[in-house]
Amino acid sequence: MNANPLALFWEGFTIESYSQPDAQSLLIRLQPADGYLPCCSGCHQHTHAIHDSSIRRVRERDLLHYRVWLEVPVRRVRCATCGPKLEQIRWLPGRQHLTAGMIQWVESLVRLMPIQHVAHLLGLHWHTVKAIDHQRLKREVTEPDKCRIRRLVMDELALFKGHRYATVVIDADTQQVLWVGEGRSRAAVRPFFEWLG
Repeated sequence: MNANPLALFWEGFTIESYSQPDAQSLLIRLQPADGYLPCCSGCHQHTHAIHDSSIRRVRERDLLHYRVWLEVPVRRVRCATCGPKLEQIRWLPGRQHLTAGMIQWVESLVRLMPIQHVAHLLGLHWHTVKAIDHQRLKREVTEPDKCRIRRLVMDELALFKGHRYATVVIDADTQQVLWVGEGRSRAAVRPFFEWLG
C-alpha cells in the first residue's frame, strides 16, 4: 500500500521522484500507479493496450512558498472502440498545462482580485488567467432572455482617467449586465439595440 499522502492528489499516478530546480520551485515526477488501467478519453473504457507515451509538464497549485510543477507521463491508449486516443486523466483536463486543481484555484482568486493581480500572484501569464476566467463566466453566466427584459438601466463610466468612456446596460429587474460597449454616443450604443431587436 502506498502511504504517501501526496499520491492522493493525482489519481492513477504515484510519485517517482522530486527535485528543486531553484529556491522557489518544486518539480515532481509522476509514474503510472501499479494496477491502475488507463481510460480512453473517447469512450471512457479502461484498457491494457498502450499505443505510446509522452511526458507533459504541467503546473499544480502552489505548496507553501513553492511553485509546483509536475512531469506526467501521458499515454495514448490503443482503444478497441476509438483507436489510438489520449488517456483520460480526471485531474488534468484535455491538453491543458494546468491541473484541474490549479484551474479551480485561479477561478476562486479572480472572484476576489483583478486578473492582473492573480497573474502576478501565481506567476501565470495574464492571457492564461483571462482565458480561465472567460471559461468560468461562460459556464456560470446565462444568456439573458430578451423576452423578459422590461426595464433598462444605462450608465457610462470613464476609462483611463476620463479620456475614453464605456456604456453599460443592465436589466433593472434582475440587475444582470446585458451589454458593455466602448463609447457613449448613440452610434456606440446602437449595437446593443440591434442585439435586443
